[in-house]
Amino acid sequence: INIEVSPRISVSEGHQIATWVAKKLIAEIEDVSDITVHTDVEDDRGHGENYIEHESILLPLRKSVLKEIKQSLGLDVVESDIEDIIIHYIDNHIELDVYLKKSAGNLAFAINAIEGVEVKKVNLYKSL
Repeated sequence: INIEVSPRISVSEGHQIATWVAKKLIAEIEDVSDITVHTDVEDDRGHGENYIEHESILLPLRKSVLKEIKQSLGLDVVESDIEDIIIHYIDNHIELDVYLKKSAGNLAFAINAIEGVEVKKVNLYKSL
């Protein structure tokens, strides 16, 4: 079964939702003893289009995103000031949530594209 969740939630939250769906279906449908729940963040396939055909545009993965950020900021800044980076893949573009360490100075940067894919938004958060 496929379910659609918000693209802004964490992987672990999406997994938890899928687990709830699976347990509920198994409990309520007598002939179902096991089920696989696929979690997706958007269903923008055309009528009759399968998943692989629709997902033919591959967006850059974490390694490429981190490489671009390191080039933009400098490796020493990334290692010392950034605590975590969450990558959101939404409507064939990228949005980033960058979490800065409490000790990080005032940091601002702009990345417009990674491997030709538009970066629409960069949110900076700083630990208190």
